[in-house]
Amino acid sequence: MINLNLTEISDYYDVVIIGAGPAGCSSAKNLSEELKAIIIDSNKLPREKPCGGILVKEAMNFIKNLKPPEKIFVEPKEIKIEYIDLNKNEKFFSNEKYWNIDRKEFDKWLLYLAKENKIDVCDNTFLLDFYYSKKGKENITLKLKSPYFEREIKTKYLIGCDGALSTIRRKIFPKKIRWLMGMQEITKNSINLKNTVFIYDNEICDSYSWLIPKDNKVIIGSGLEPKEAKQKFGLLRRKIRGMFGKLENGMINGWPALNPNSISDIFLGKDNILLAGEAAGLISPTSSEGISFALESGKYCAEAINESCEDLVERYSKKCESLVKRISEKLNLKKMKK
Repeated sequence: MINLNLTEISDYYDVVIIGAGPAGCSSAKNLSEELKAIIIDSNKLPREKPCGGILVKEAMNFIKNLKPPEKIFVEPKEIKIEYIDLNKNEKFFSNEKYWNIDRKEFDKWLLYLAKENKIDVCDNTFLLDFYYSKKGKENITLKLKSPYFEREIKTKYLIGCDGALSTIRRKIFPKKIRWLMGMQEITKNSINLKNTVFIYDNEICDSYSWLIPKDNKVIIGSGLEPKEAKQKFGLLRRKIRGMFGKLENGMINGWPALNPNSISDIFLGKDNILLAGEAAGLISPTSSEGISFALESGKYCAEAINESCEDLVERYSKKCESLVKRISEKLNLKKMKK
């Protein structure tokens, strides 16, 4: 299943999905086959996505019936989380087990499922702008750009799954939402870490930092205030070495991650434009976990469009009520910890 380039795609699609992550692929997989649809992504696919790569119970339940292949998992496949609260000098284990994944293989598998649903995929292509047709809001024109080519296509429905810095959200919902600089270091697991560790420390940030074993490696990560990210990440590394022993230096990468402060930061769409996953503000404000929200909201996007109702956003919002409730509960937990 070869990805298309910008010169090969059609002039019109019933549905255009921007972003080939879990939200975009979940939308594509669950769309009716009667709809002509395409995923457009700015990356060369399959992509490398900086991510802790833990599936919480909601994500585990979502993919169980899809028969995930073993290649998406890393060792240890099942992990527990040890919570260390340095503010209160407390430690405790979660009784729940989580799945440990290779994020690149996971996204690659989700894209395969989307393509099985007869969805076109165009990679290495950016959305520059979009606007409604002059005749009304029945069609949306998208202005697209690849490294050597620009063109316009039209669609009836637009789904924004384009992450923290979503071009689509910023145009139809200009409210500024707090974002953090996610930073991770991937290094050799010289401390023989068996379980994931979440660290709560107000000196570092107001959400969790993490250590995650991945085969013979370990990921150290945190969501940090952008202006202090480098300094705070250095402090986190020193504290981790003080608790667990010497860790070798590894590869560090960073990415923007939304960090909603209130339910009003969540925006699900307007007219015949829907937002899913992090683009909609659907991401945990305590741990920056977004995969479960992306998978579920992507599916709900597709279901709302499949139902071909006039009250598209209202129906989609109704489906997302459980996701909004989960975020509300996490916001309340975050306030209690301050």
